[in-house]
Amino acid sequence: MIDANQWKDLITSSLSHLNIPQRYWNQFINTFENVTNLTLYHATLKEKTYQYYFSNVASLTILPPDDAHRPALETRARKSLRNITNPSNLKYLGISSKFRIKDSSALLYMLQEFPQLTSLMISIRALEQFGYDTDLCEYLNKTIKTLDIYKYHSSSFKYHY
Repeated sequence: MIDANQWKDLITSSLSHLNIPQRYWNQFINTFENVTNLTLYHATLKEKTYQYYFSNVASLTILPPDDAHRPALETRARKSLRNITNPSNLKYLGISSKFRIKDSSALLYMLQEFPQLTSLMISIRALEQFGYDTDLCEYLNKTIKTLDIYKYHSSSFKYHY
């Protein structure tokens, strides 16, 4: 059995070996405070740590890498948006038609993470695929004031402001 003095000695001797994780992105927290329009590539959302934080982004466009064929907009990527942007400030979201969204509940969950979202750009293919989901349709009717639906892979979509 270890007594209090032995615990104290063990802890004191172990402190020098303790690795304290650094959150490097905090050093850049105010660097991008004036950014309001942001385009992110899907690969950025797959990183484990983020060096930059964009606190005032109101318009966000998510694009897949050029070499990817219909990558999924998975849960980890959607959660990463909270580490890169302030979800409370986002009013516009553009999702490239090249993304594959698994199901309507995944899309609904992502949209609900942005409480101020009022404008959405999405492909007609995604909307047709999820048009039968009453929860998603009710959410879109209630919160989205501007719905921009595009039919083709628009190269101009890359440069939306």
